[in-house]
Amino acid sequence: MTGHIGEIGFDLGIDQTGAIWMFEANSRPGREIFQQVSLKKSEWLIGKRIMDYASYLSKTALTTSSDHANVY
Repeated sequence: MTGHIGEIGFDLGIDQTGAIWMFEANSRPGREIFQQVSLKKSEWLIGKRIMDYASYLSKTALTTSSDHANVY
């Protein structure tokens, strides 16, 4: 796999013994959870971090060799 992942979502569960299980990873995570009022600020922060990372990638692509400029 080449390129960069800007966002990834993990589906996790906790069983009755407290063990954490990962069910799957998604390259395009769902956003329905952020409809809860208590998570609105988290949604904004995640969006900001995605944009910060995109900005970093664009600057890096402009200042590195062509071998490292493949930004997906």
